[in-house]
Amino acid sequence: VKSATPFNESFAQFAGYRAAERFFRDRGDTALAQQAADRWHDEMVLGAYYRELVDRATAFYGTKPDSAALKAGRLELGRWVKEQLEGPVSDSLRTVRIARPVPERPINNARLVGVTIYRTKLPLFERWYELHDRDVEKSVAELRKLMEGAEGDEAFERLERVGTGG
Repeated sequence: VKSATPFNESFAQFAGYRAAERFFRDRGDTALAQQAADRWHDEMVLGAYYRELVDRATAFYGTKPDSAALKAGRLELGRWVKEQLEGPVSDSLRTVRIARPVPERPINNARLVGVTIYRTKLPLFERWYELHDRDVEKSVAELRKLMEGAEGDEAFERLERVGTGG
């Protein structure tokens, strides 16, 4: 989709993992098929984690904190990251392993932008897949039709409307 990098890259993630799962399943390799499915699951877990982190950071920086509040806020955000990565995020992952203890380090905003580009609204693609009988080829073909003429943010808007019945 023209001017829709997060949509295109996130779709590529979806298509790649689901196609890999299908490829291995069709060849009778259930272990590798499950590994691809589990990795796709992890991408969705990580996508949700990064989305919340970006939202928290955006809200914090939006308060335009002074230097003292900035330092305290960064520390608080770092504590939240550590809690999530050592707790619910790590506990939900199937293939990705997070080293413990999670090292304390500053949030790298450029890295956050990068990781979110590939993990934007992944559950929308999963819902689309479910709506199309968990069939990769059918899902891709129908998504191509849905996206005809779409540009930019309109791509996710169209997918959201379909995924929510709107």
